[in-house]
Amino acid sequence: MATNEDVTRGYSRQEREQRIAAVHHLSRKTQKNYLLRPKSLIDALARREPPAAAEIRALVEIEYSSPVTSLYLRMDPENTAPRGKALVRFFHSLKTRAFEEQNDFIEALPKAQKETLNDDLKEIEVLLEQYFVPAGPRSLILFKCGEQLNRVFRIPAGTIDALVIGGDSHVAPLEAVLEENEMDRWLNYNRSRCTLIGLRKLIL
Repeated sequence: MATNEDVTRGYSRQEREQRIAAVHHLSRKTQKNYLLRPKSLIDALARREPPAAAEIRALVEIEYSSPVTSLYLRMDPENTAPRGKALVRFFHSLKTRAFEEQNDFIEALPKAQKETLNDDLKEIEVLLEQYFVPAGPRSLILFKCGEQLNRVFRIPAGTIDALVIGGDSHVAPLEAVLEENEMDRWLNYNRSRCTLIGLRKLIL
């Protein structure tokens, strides 16, 4: 169960006092969802700028104080319908697989880092269930490490389905998508250029 400390994380003192006071008027079930409101992820989701290559490379150069969760989700119909439920079920499946594959790393974490990881995973789940609308982007890519890292990218291209928990951000799949899209743009530009040259020759 989330505590008052959870609801105040990432807010100013005045905001913390207001949120704690508001929670006391909610039912127990509503309190739980309110306390877990992933403000930093919601703010990151609202950003629509495409990721820059330099920005992505910078993510792996940061020294993180807790494990980083890297999430890749394709917005395929089977993963997103009905809204929220299928996406959360798929997230649970990826999380179970990640805990199995990275069990040794997770078990070796200090208690405080395990708690941060669990909080991060809960916030991601709430974001997918209550705040993310899977319309438009073909992929959702998310990196989270407490309040130190909260980045969410909507990508108009397909990627892998994966959840990776580690000491740094797992950016290789995102870099691959960006490189592929850059190549596609270059090819489309050259095709258009060749077409224009051909038309000019016909006209002349």
